[in-house]
Amino acid sequence: MLTKYRIGLLLAAVSTLGLGVAITVSRFAYEGGSNGLTVATSRSILLVAALAIFCRLTHRVLTISPRDQLHMIGLGVLMGIGFFGNVGAVEYIEIGLAAILFFSFSPMICVIYIVFLREPPGWIRAMAILVAFVGVVIMIGVPSSAPDLRGVSLSLGAGIAMAWNVVWIQRRVHHLEPFVLLFHTAVIAAVMLSVLLFLTGSLRFPVSPSGWFGLSAVAILQSISLPLWYVALLRIGALHAGMMTNLQPVISIVAAYAIFGEVMGLWQIFGAGMILAAIFVMQRPVPSPVNP
Repeated sequence: MLTKYRIGLLLAAVSTLGLGVAITVSRFAYEGGSNGLTVATSRSILLVAALAIFCRLTHRVLTISPRDQLHMIGLGVLMGIGFFGNVGAVEYIEIGLAAILFFSFSPMICVIYIVFLREPPGWIRAMAILVAFVGVVIMIGVPSSAPDLRGVSLSLGAGIAMAWNVVWIQRRVHHLEPFVLLFHTAVIAAVMLSVLLFLTGSLRFPVSPSGWFGLSAVAILQSISLPLWYVALLRIGALHAGMMTNLQPVISIVAAYAIFGEVMGLWQIFGAGMILAAIFVMQRPVPSPVNP
């Protein structure tokens, strides 16, 4: 019989698999004629619908205070940037590179605490940050053909947005129920991306069956997997759920090889290994949030 912990671990594994594969299959959408902003907007709208249904079925109250609503605006903008950069980077750079650069957000969280919040990291975390930074430099600068800076900027921008999102939540709105918080931020992200899509005239749906498959798969996989991760988080805790999540870039790299035959160069593998090692070290709990 499955225990609560084992169920949570299983949900975390399924979520990690879905999120990792979603980044990879987004390539089908781009090859089919779509673009990153269209994919990200579609994903965010479907996520809002999925969360609304889930909260309705589980009788969660979505009402929050005016002060928390202001926080949701900022967090929603950061989420929108993360949504766009996470999958949009694959339009310009290799899947493995995009996945690894995005998941460097874990060391970025510690950098935010050091630089902006003046909290000492300890020598272990300081070394992990240095290792991650060197790994990023190797992955971007050493390959024989320099990666497209648009994709690099989107991945790193999404990682930075995610890092600030995590710190903001921990220090300002950690009292909110996770699914209620996620719903409100997802609504803001969906509105922001939809407006941006309209203003820039970037709406571009796929023109092939494989493109529609990629667009639909990204939206469905991420809309299901993200709520599942929060369910797992409530069952097994942040440490174990986070460790499972760290496998997402590995899954994306393996899926990219299996589906598209994409192989990372030796130096890229070396740099990715440094970043992943730093991420596992950074998984140690961050400093406790301080109430405003």
